[in-house]
Amino acid sequence: YGLVGSEMCIRDSANPDVASFYPSGYNLNGSTKYLTGALSDLQSNDTAYMTFRSYVSSSSTTAKTDAFIAYRDSTTSLNTPKERTWTGDSAAWGSQSEMATSGGLVRFPRVAYCPIENRSFEKIVVTLSADGYLDAYVWDGTAWSVTNDIANVGTTTAYRCFDIAYEKTSGEALLVYSI
Repeated sequence: YGLVGSEMCIRDSANPDVASFYPSGYNLNGSTKYLTGALSDLQSNDTAYMTFRSYVSSSSTTAKTDAFIAYRDSTTSLNTPKERTWTGDSAAWGSQSEMATSGGLVRFPRVAYCPIENRSFEKIVVTLSADGYLDAYVWDGTAWSVTNDIANVGTTTAYRCFDIAYEKTSGEALLVYSI
């Protein structure tokens, strides 16, 4: 789905580099369905929000789909996210791979793939660590690069207060988070 309309952007006088975005509408794309909430729920920092869900609109009985997962595992260190790839052709998971340290116990890994065809190998993993920082891991088709301590959302966060997605036209990664 996409949030659209005549947007209202408000700057915070205490934090001039922080802007709030209040959409005036949304468009549902493909098989995305509206579930709950209202646009006004996006204009305050509370527990009310909008929920959408996307469904597979069609599937093939012959296509072999690859997949990817990032997670926390205690085999070596809880400070390093792990990842595995599912290969549709062989219908099997690849071996576990360990990423660079996040500097704290990994919480809430989130994964996104780049939608641009010539960058379809690119994926990003963002984690929130027990130290309160967000860390981003980007796969360029050959190796992982990490950017630690992108933002501090605090150490009292008991829920995933961030999300990562790629913009479908430009292929730019967009990270949103709450403090």
